[in-house]
Amino acid sequence: MTTFAPEKKCISRLFVSTPIYPIRNCDTFVTLLLFFITINYIIFMNIYVGNLSYNVRENDLQEAISEYGQVDSCKLIMDRETRRSKGFAFVEMSDDEAAKKVISELNGAEFDGRAMVVKEALPKK
Repeated sequence: MTTFAPEKKCISRLFVSTPIYPIRNCDTFVTLLLFFITINYIIFMNIYVGNLSYNVRENDLQEAISEYGQVDSCKLIMDRETRRSKGFAFVEMSDDEAAKKVISELNGAEFDGRAMVVKEALPKK
């Protein structure tokens, strides 16, 4: 039985800056290249959390949402002049299932005396 093995083509030099670094192992180069491509295409679900009490802090919100899954970032939006919370935040989660669960279970839930609005954030225009 014959198996088809595609011909390996390797870029023999990698231009990092001015010097030229030879790559001795083609497989290592391909692995690194795929790693960097994968890192650039990890998709985070961005969640809008609104109607928050002005007393809520980023840590409080992140702690509440992290019960459903890993929170990659939590950004409470602050007023520049008063340095007071504007009452909404954006939370990023890499796990889509956990993010959908957060949206379905926390939308309308009471947090620090107010009913939160939780939904998928719309992209900036």
